[in-house]
Amino acid sequence: MEGCPRGQKGRIMIAPADLTTGADVIAAVTAAAARQNIPLMRFIAPLSASPSRWIRDVSNAHHPREVTLARVRALLEGRAIPGRQKYQPSGQYVGRRINPDYARPGTPKVAFSPVDRDPCFKCGVRGDIGCSHRSPR
Repeated sequence: MEGCPRGQKGRIMIAPADLTTGADVIAAVTAAAARQNIPLMRFIAPLSASPSRWIRDVSNAHHPREVTLARVRALLEGRAIPGRQKYQPSGQYVGRRINPDYARPGTPKVAFSPVDRDPCFKCGVRGDIGCSHRSPR
């Protein structure tokens, strides 16, 4: 290849400003895979355990994370790829653990007393239905 520094054949030199959006990253990776006659999925296999998902996620990203850009630059330049950033869940995301006080059902404050279902001694209507003789006042 003409214009490549000595010993850098087949590698693409990418300026940091060139990779700004996810579409730019995918275009650069696709072009590099085509230049080296390697299938795209095999070329990006070191970047992710699921290459098709990685392509989908990165192509949708407006501003890829700096870790992703550093890994892609290393792949394109032929250097060792830095390790993935560990996912650390934070309290701001949906799915966080609920406070244990809210997880339990509430206990009634007053002692439970069953409804009196015996018929009224005057009218014969059950107290739970609406006898006025036996209702508490």
